[in-house]
Amino acid sequence: MTGSAVAMRPARPTLRCLRDDLGLSVPAVTDPLDEVEHPILAKTAEQFTADQ
Repeated sequence: MTGSAVAMRPARPTLRCLRDDLGLSVPAVTDPLDEVEHPILAKTAEQFTADQ
């Protein structure tokens, strides 16, 4: 797949990143990881959002 054929998925942190790197508690299993609020995660999502 190339270019527009690839669907963009939201970036989401790993559980290890949340727990070990950012010092956050692991969210409930029903909480989407791409919706965890943290300044570093927000900046990462902004950097990797596709321009449309």
